[in-house]
Amino acid sequence: MSELYKHIEALGKAHGFKNITVLCKAANVSRSTMGELNNGRTATITAATAKKFADVLGVSMDEVYGTKNKPLVNDDEELTELLERVRDDPHMRMLFSITKDATPEDIEKAIKIIQTLKGD
Repeated sequence: MSELYKHIEALGKAHGFKNITVLCKAANVSRSTMGELNNGRTATITAATAKKFADVLGVSMDEVYGTKNKPLVNDDEELTELLERVRDDPHMRMLFSITKDATPEDIEKAIKIIQTLKGD
């Protein structure tokens, strides 16, 4: 049985779910997804699945993954944390959404404005 599976199962029980099947049903996650994890055919769950569990349990995605099982983007902890902030913070999400089509010059201008506002 995978550590992540055991962690999610325990998290569900701690939040009043009788078993993993009941938790999956509440989160609208296929029970087979957790079966694959439990049997070692997959090593982790997707961010979308973790978000479903997090929403149902009222916890963060980090809590769903647990510290040992948190997947890193390109094995880069700083990048992973930044992407989590963008995902979780609507202001950061808006900032990145606005800049996705910006030119390098536009981004430099925006950085200077933000630095000025911060007093840097």
